[in-house]
Amino acid sequence: MGWARNGDVAGTSAMSLRLEAIEMRLVPKGGGAPGSMENAYIDGNTVSKMGYQNPEGFYQVSSHDVQITGEATAPWDYVTPSRIGVWASREECIDAFVGRAREYLGTPYVWDYSCAPGVGVDCIGLVYQCAYACGMDLGGGTGYDDFNPWAHWITGSGGWHSHDANNFWDYGKTMHVPLSDRQVGDLISWAGHVAIYLGNDQIIEAYPGSVMYSSLWDHGTPRGCMRLFH
Repeated sequence: MGWARNGDVAGTSAMSLRLEAIEMRLVPKGGGAPGSMENAYIDGNTVSKMGYQNPEGFYQVSSHDVQITGEATAPWDYVTPSRIGVWASREECIDAFVGRAREYLGTPYVWDYSCAPGVGVDCIGLVYQCAYACGMDLGGGTGYDDFNPWAHWITGSGGWHSHDANNFWDYGKTMHVPLSDRQVGDLISWAGHVAIYLGNDQIIEAYPGSVMYSSLWDHGTPRGCMRLFH
């Protein structure tokens, strides 16, 4: 962290971090700090992420929980709490994302659902909850580019947001990459379907029946990948 001086507050608060070491130096009166004074104190209530972050214009990761519209009612108001720390690396974000998907194994497939494990999700609904585990805000309202459990359900089985697997490909703030460049944690996209890539041509998906492991090739050749973590 940066240097603090002359009684300034130093360290962190509301971040559940312990003090591991402190260094003190005496300098001539009026002299400058020994180094940068940036981030000498961090308030976890106001800071959501330090270190690794996606480029501007894409979805951002955060240690804070995602909030969606207050109009949402149960069970479509469910949002997985963020599981990453303020200093989480890209790899730790991907681990949280994929780990959350595995916890949904066996959850029933329900069209237009993005609910808690055991209640129901569809293919894109599973992606929402995994992204929330990384504090990734996909849009909290019901606009065309808002992706959340309430927006996904409220427009009805034939409404705009019932086609969010395609809408996310068209309007989501993700990086499109060729299938040949696929990496663990990428979203694999077909027309009308999306799954999470686990490596070795294995995916985890919500598909009629339940959330399950499948082969990358079970639904034909994908059209490409969406990368949430750059």
